[in-house]
Order: sequence, then structure tokens, then C-alpha cells
Amino acid sequence: MQDAGGWRAPRLRSLLPRRWRPAAGFAASRNAQAVVVLALFAAVGVAVLDDYGVSWDEATERGRGIVAARYVFGVGDLLTDHPHRFYGVSFEAPLLLAERLLGL
Repeated sequence: MQDAGGWRAPRLRSLLPRRWRPAAGFAASRNAQAVVVLALFAAVGVAVLDDYGVSWDEATERGRGIVAARYVFGVGDLLTDHPHRFYGVSFEAPLLLAERLLGL
């Protein structure tokens, strides 16, 4: 690249020692390397797919949603004594509603 004053920026490749410079077919090998890395990530993803499921805190979160929903709808006032009463339930309460509507 050359500016208005005639100064030309040196190419990065020319700044590197010859032994560090990429080979002639470097672009093609980089594409092949990218394909290999993406294939490895895909293989690992498929291999661990069966390990996904119920998380360790799902029962706690669901219980907190039930307590909060009962408090909101006036069925119970357990929320005042519940140990997790200070946490929001904007995620758990709609999930509980969806669970009840779908009959799960």
C-alpha cells in the first residue's frame, strides 16, 4: 500500500525470516486445517450429545418456581420463609405455566 507521499508499507511476509515464511501452498493447507478442526469439533459434539439432559440444579429451580407461582396466585405464602426467596423467578414461573398448559 502506498500513501500520497510515495511511502510504501513493507509487506509482512518480507519482514519475516525466510524459515518462518509460509510455504507456497500455505493457503490450501490452511483451508484443510480449518476443515480438520471443524470436523473434530463436530465429532466431539456428536460424541457428547447423549450426556446432555437434566442439570444438577433443575429440581431446585423447579421447586423455586412452584413456590413463587403459589405465592403469586395466592395459594400459599411459603415464599416468605423460603431460603431462596430473594432470587427472581422470571424464568421459572413461565416454564411452570408452560408445563401446566402442556400437561407435562
